[in-house]
Amino acid sequence: MSQVDSATATQMHQQDLRPYSLFTLPQENNIIFRLSILADEAIPLYDVAKNTKVFDVTGIESGIAALDVLEHEDIPVHNLSENPPKQLRLLFASPATYKHAGMRSNIFALAPLLRSVAEKLRLFEDVDICTEEIETLCDTVSFPEYALESKAYYVKQGNAVPGFVGEMILRFNGNNEQNAKLALLLRYAQYSGLGGKTALGMGGILIDERTD
Repeated sequence: MSQVDSATATQMHQQDLRPYSLFTLPQENNIIFRLSILADEAIPLYDVAKNTKVFDVTGIESGIAALDVLEHEDIPVHNLSENPPKQLRLLFASPATYKHAGMRSNIFALAPLLRSVAEKLRLFEDVDICTEEIETLCDTVSFPEYALESKAYYVKQGNAVPGFVGEMILRFNGNNEQNAKLALLLRYAQYSGLGGKTALGMGGILIDERTD
């Protein structure tokens, strides 16, 4: 963010809902850094990330070199509700969290995680799915398999945020309209992040719809 012009950086820091999300996913021999842009105002951040050759990381003296850049085309948001799957595998790639009774929680609960997704859909895509409808949608799903564990995320040294990681199978049991809206929320969450602090690396998710 320090390499983005100060006016743009200040504007994005002042927003409750950031127009981007990011997370890292450690692999055996590398680290995947994924940045998603939700609105044009965050394009300067994308340009900086795309052109950065070495990322400075606390505790790593020489930083981390960018070996490859993979770009994905813009996806029309209405495409995300088409052909909802019967079920999908949901991977929490970085710790997810949400607020409960004013405090951050490390216990899985789908509805509060999806509220931030719906807020970003409303702000950046002009798609309105209200809180009450999210509750109804979440009542239609089941979880035949899951393996989750609590994991703290350090947003900065000495400041740990409770969250959880892992994966689960999520099954769609609603009618066609409900399943389409739920598919939209979950697929969009791959770009917006899921839950809180998604601009700092939390709530990164990936979904795999090839579970049949």
